[in-house]
Amino acid sequence: MQFFNVLIIFLIIFLNLILLAQACVECSNKVSQALIKYRKKALNLRVKNSDIGLRASLMVMEMESNYFKKYASNHYSGYIDYQDLGAIVQRLLNKLPSVINFNGSDEQYFDNLVSFRKGIIEDLKPALKKAHDLVCSPSECENLKEMVNCEECKTMINSLCQGPSVCKGDRERRIAVETAQVDATAVKLTNIAMGIAVIAGFIVFVLLVAIALIYTYYTRKEIALFTVETEEMEEV
Repeated sequence: MQFFNVLIIFLIIFLNLILLAQACVECSNKVSQALIKYRKKALNLRVKNSDIGLRASLMVMEMESNYFKKYASNHYSGYIDYQDLGAIVQRLLNKLPSVINFNGSDEQYFDNLVSFRKGIIEDLKPALKKAHDLVCSPSECENLKEMVNCEECKTMINSLCQGPSVCKGDRERRIAVETAQVDATAVKLTNIAMGIAVIAGFIVFVLLVAIALIYTYYTRKEIALFTVETEEMEEV
């Protein structure tokens, strides 16, 4: 029984090591756990302003999920050499403590977090570009042994030669679709806001007309009543 427990523990450790080697930045268990721990425990202690704290928390949450994967897939083929990725992950983990312990105002702390994320992107660019050129080159891709697929978070050991759908056409189409979706959402929200404004304006107009009619009605009624009373007094 003890032997099987030891074997299970060994397998878990082994799989975690494979995951780290195979994963893109967000897929790395060490990176995701470090970011989650930072967001849930350290961030609230470092940032006092609730609005800035919320923005910072949302930024870290995005880095935990798919921010870098989307960048890799939308701007490049989405592939990266596992050795390059391992070095990037290690540099990220080495840099994170200085980000957590940064001293400054809340605004400066947030700006430093933005710079940290930008630095990861700048670190990824050469590796993503190199892998992109390799998997998209008919003469080079045949000699590749393995590459990490960022979108799927796994190491690919075959079918590494990529066509236009990954290398150019589909990537540009995805960017165009995402841009169109953002524009459509903005137009929709604008139309909704305009519709609400028109409805609110109409309601205010109706209320003003109703008030004016009521005021006119009672004014005429009072004038008529005053006229009757005046005539009665003259008769007396």
